[in-house]
Amino acid sequence: SELLEGIVEETSKLPEMIIRSSIVKDMQMLGNRVELYRLFNNLIENGKRYGRSPGTQNVKMDIQCSYKNKEKKQGILISVRDHGVGVPQADVTRLLRPFTRVDISRSQANGSGLGLAIVDRIVKRHEGRIRISNHASGGFLVVIAF
Repeated sequence: SELLEGIVEETSKLPEMIIRSSIVKDMQMLGNRVELYRLFNNLIENGKRYGRSPGTQNVKMDIQCSYKNKEKKQGILISVRDHGVGVPQADVTRLLRPFTRVDISRSQANGSGLGLAIVDRIVKRHEGRIRISNHASGGFLVVIAF
């Protein structure tokens, strides 16, 4: 949780970023700190590029980190949501593949299409699971379970 809190704090300093976070303190897991930093950074960067709130230059994000089973404190659940327009439903399933981007005409953002593919690989290397979807209230949602 300390690593994620640091990234959220640093990103919140950017004028266009509005981040609401709920991160349980003192959570720990075994893993490669550099890879986990890259995972969190890629998710936030993805939101910065593609998750602008409609009609504004702001990026609103919700980041949560908690235990999957609160009583036994087994496993970690992380969710990152932006409040943008989401992605076309037909594109959701392929976004974890390398070099995949949605229709460029919808966005001024540029990138290689590797961000979510890298996130997926890091999650798998840490024996986790990832689920991506459009949020029911709008925006894009990534949920990771370790």
